[in-house]
Amino acid sequence: VDADGRGLAMGGFGIAQATADGGKTWKPVSLLPGEAGEKHLNRLFVSSAGTWLIAGEGGQVLRSTDRGDPAAMKWTAVKTPYNGSLWTGLALPSGALLACGMRGNLVRSVDDGLTWTHLPIAEAGSFTGAATLADGRPVIVGVDGTLVIGDAAGESFRLRRQDDRATLTALVVLADGQLIAATAAGPRRIELSR
Repeated sequence: VDADGRGLAMGGFGIAQATADGGKTWKPVSLLPGEAGEKHLNRLFVSSAGTWLIAGEGGQVLRSTDRGDPAAMKWTAVKTPYNGSLWTGLALPSGALLACGMRGNLVRSVDDGLTWTHLPIAEAGSFTGAATLADGRPVIVGVDGTLVIGDAAGESFRLRRQDDRATLTALVVLADGQLIAATAAGPRRIELSR
């Protein structure tokens, strides 16, 4: 939910609910018509320009530049060069956007989500979570101990797999800069020093 109280919750089979009052009430919404509107919607993220984007199934990113009531937002599906599911997304301070998916597949946009380039990361597992460090660099986590660190522009990436290969399902940067990942065994602090 945005600071102004607008928000969107979404998930499998295109199901979505919108709020304009900070989550006090929710209203079912259809983002796209027909079969396109039945695809899984996995992660909402917002660009530095205020564009709402959703990483979704079939290599598509939904995009809306509307600023009004989320229940009335107009959405378009933007096809990326990757055809598989995109599970998470991230807006970098540099203005670049990343959408991350299965088997180390990542797509990047520098035009507010209108077009995307494919940046597969060899040997990485499927991506499940992402966060931005204080210096603007993205960190992406995933299955099989996948930990990927990018440069601030989101152009180049380095894979550093966790030794125990535990699946990392989500990621958050705390106020003090600590990086915490979610695992099946509970939270784990991620050290980037090595």
